Amino acid sequence: FFCPRAMFRKPANVKSEQKLSDKDAKKLQADAVRLLGISAEDAGKLLPRKPGLSVQKCGGGLSAVIYTSEGCAVAFECGAGDALVPSLPSLWRMPPGTFPTLFVPEETAPFLVGGSDLMLPGVHGLLLPDAGQPLVPGTVACVAALGNSAPFAVGMLLVGRAELDAQLAAPGGVKGRCLQLLHVFGDTLWLASGAPLPNRGFVVTETGKEVHPCSVEGEEEAAAIVGPAFGDAPAADGGATEASGEGGGGGGDGALAAAADAAYQDQLLEQCFLQAARSVGDKLLPMALNTFYANHMRPGRPAGTSLDVKASSHRKLITFMRCVEARGLCTLGSATKGGEPALREIDRSAPEYRAHERWEASTSEAAAGAALVGIPPLSVSAVFRPCDAQRVLFPPGAERKALYDEEAALALLHAHLDTLSGF
Repeated sequence: FFCPRAMFRKPANVKSEQKLSDKDAKKLQADAVRLLGISAEDAGKLLPRKPGLSVQKCGGGLSAVIYTSEGCAVAFECGAGDALVPSLPSLWRMPPGTFPTLFVPEETAPFLVGGSDLMLPGVHGLLLPDAGQPLVPGTVACVAALGNSAPFAVGMLLVGRAELDAQLAAPGGVKGRCLQLLHVFGDTLWLASGAPLPNRGFVVTETGKEVHPCSVEGEEEAAAIVGPAFGDAPAADGGATEASGEGGGGGGDGALAAAADAAYQDQLLEQCFLQAARSVGDKLLPMALNTFYANHMRPGRPAGTSLDVKASSHRKLITFMRCVEARGLCTLGSATKGGEPALREIDRSAPEYRAHERWEASTSEAAAGAALVGIPPLSVSAVFRPCDAQRVLFPPGAERKALYDEEAALALLHAHLDTLSGF
């Protein structure tokens, strides 16, 4: 498959538009079932035959076909092959989990809304439909922020299920592009559809578009496959596993996202404990637990992640550390002064400790967020471009639009002074 990147950065140049016949609308729904792996019922919701569908063919550099219903885009085709992609307004009308959904941290959303493709280290959760649809390159998938199941981007996978499982099992351990984005919140296709907002987590400001967590009460939870970062191993046959709420009932998409985030934080806490344990020598023990967490666990987290014990199922640091102690990884006690809980000993012979491979420690939050989507760290340097009055300082033939750093500019100035008499 091939689709142009960032398709709807500019308004589409619609060359022709016509209403689809009922026969063509039925065929389009059948194509949706075949291409997207959804049920006939979901295809009817995605591409409603009543009040009718229209098709717009675009040109002027954007090779796309857009399907609309009552003026709102419901789906589009891109590329030379079969590639039917639902629009965001259509996805917001569908139950969560109808299409494969990749969850990313809130701080990653601005990079993706800006048009960057999703990188594998940015994937922190996975929600799959109950139809057991295989994940292969070219599969249409959505992107949502943790805590808000409404997708803010849709595109095509560049990797398969194995790469996603590897990332969820070892966050930050797999590199490369994961999803080619085709349609995002805030682009011209969204604007042409009336600029709708699915919930209060989607915000339009003077500076841009923002996506925040938003728990929505009363929505039914979709059947899902939960990846390793959510706490469950994938089914051996690639089939679906139902994720049920407390007591077996649907807990709403806010509860699903919260449970996923808690399970992810549990796993991240364990990995950060092992990372910190390898960086703390026995001579520094005993060490207050708060000091160990604040000075070693949090700074040592993988780049692009956010570690928060309050967001985990343990809720409190002492509760988590007691679980670690129960697994034989350490011994707790009291500090010599004040009776504050302390880490007294680390069992460096434990299999989990010996098997842990250290990763590169986290840098600044900005660099970490940029690393998720493959953007290099920002660097700033002062450069100079001479004006016409300063051309006399430069040798004949020097490039007029060249930029010079401070050292090069001073060297040119000194060379010019040396040519003047009396200096």
